[in-house]
Amino acid sequence: MSTALTPPEALFESNLPSLQKIGSGKVRDLYAIDDQHMLIVTSDRLSAFDVVLPDPIPGKGRVLTAISNFWFTKTRHIIANHIADLPLSEVLPDPVERSQVEGRAMVVKKLKALPIEAVAVVLIVALVLITGGLHLEGLADACDGLFGGHTRDERLAIMRDPRVGVYGVLGLVAVLGLKWAGLQSLPSTVRVEALLLAPTLSRWSMVVAIAAFPYARTEGLGRDFHAKAWPWGVALSGATVLAVAGVLLGFGGLVVV
Repeated sequence: MSTALTPPEALFESNLPSLQKIGSGKVRDLYAIDDQHMLIVTSDRLSAFDVVLPDPIPGKGRVLTAISNFWFTKTRHIIANHIADLPLSEVLPDPVERSQVEGRAMVVKKLKALPIEAVAVVLIVALVLITGGLHLEGLADACDGLFGGHTRDERLAIMRDPRVGVYGVLGLVAVLGLKWAGLQSLPSTVRVEALLLAPTLSRWSMVVAIAAFPYARTEGLGRDFHAKAWPWGVALSGATVLAVAGVLLGFGGLVVV
């Protein structure tokens, strides 16, 4: 004899009249408690590509809250977090209101968010550290050679010089500034994904450039790269870009690429 389990009732949107509602996101509702605390309620709403779907998943909010509480508790000795010690029963003394959000609500401290400008700088520095600044060095050499030399031989000689000149510094400042401005303009939901997709796109563009333009020196490595770039190099790199874009950003990433 088997006993059928009754699925939990889904909560699409919370309703707590005793608290001031600050706003709602794709999944969570935010309420003000006092000057130092807020209440985060995780609903059962389901979103895809920044669109909230009409059918919630029963119990989803409780599962997400339980996972968050586990890891915040597990790591609080390593780094402080926003979880407050104020019990939910004090925040919502009314048992009817409390039963609506019990198991899916977190009482948190009000903290000052890191400015978006600082977040963009941190992401760019992280990318430079991960890649070792290899391509930035190549960019500086290219800027020095292209804008500092007057003849083909002068440009090639400047590019082989390990020192960075004025044009190289200006090129680095301009590119990093554009990255910083671009990251600030992106929604926070895709900022990290875009930062991971950007190196893939840049490497694909390098393969296309190698295939499309002649090599500079007949005795250099460019001749071999040029010979092998078309068609398989361009095709394989293009397929890689599409795959990465699909994994990171879904259908929207494929459209962008």
